[in-house]
Amino acid sequence: MNALEIIVETLEDAQAAETGGATQLDLKAHYPCSGITPSLGMVKLIHEKVSIPIVMMIRPHARSFQASRGDIQAACNDIRLARDLGVSNFMAGFLTSEKRLDINSLKQLLEAVGNTHLHMHLAWELTQDPFQALDKMIKIGISSIHTGGLSTAGSAFGGSALDAAENIRRIAEHIRDRMEIFLAGSVSAENAAELIQATGITNLHCGRGVRTPPTAEGSVDVEKVQALRQAQCKALGLKE
Repeated sequence: MNALEIIVETLEDAQAAETGGATQLDLKAHYPCSGITPSLGMVKLIHEKVSIPIVMMIRPHARSFQASRGDIQAACNDIRLARDLGVSNFMAGFLTSEKRLDINSLKQLLEAVGNTHLHMHLAWELTQDPFQALDKMIKIGISSIHTGGLSTAGSAFGGSALDAAENIRRIAEHIRDRMEIFLAGSVSAENAAELIQATGITNLHCGRGVRTPPTAEGSVDVEKVQALRQAQCKALGLKE
């Protein structure tokens, strides 16, 4: 697939990502809080102004990744409304209070998603048994996962994927091409080639690494996206 997915919050972020060579957008609100569902107004605007695919975050609030019945109802409504706007990719990561995948909630989202795609947020890395979680995701029909290689041992996410390359290889071997994998966690132009070589994974997901300043509060920088895409393509022997 060789995708480059960039986290965006605004139209300006989305346009900078597209101009820089991103192949898809991880659209969310409140990135500093690990993201929540963006407004439908923002979804509509970016869908109209940007031609690359949107992967829309589905998370009603930033309190946790646990979801009430009302949260799931709202999430399903957001999915259906966004589908009407033309969005065909969604990302979620609901967990139970026991730190297991909330399969019942995810199945309800999959029903709302219909013939489009549901992708798994890094939240799956917080589960007690990540490899069991992988099996369950495959079984219910999740299209892709983001992974930093379990680099934070279930206490958080977004560590260094490069430091966890061995774990990422184990994850890939476990999945055996049954889901797409996106490398996440400190991805940048400087380490893209090494990451691809060390893990064998060619899809990259980036947030802070293409922002100025390089924080969750920064704005997407066209030149940094270009540098990352160039590094990715060079590592794969592809033309940009």
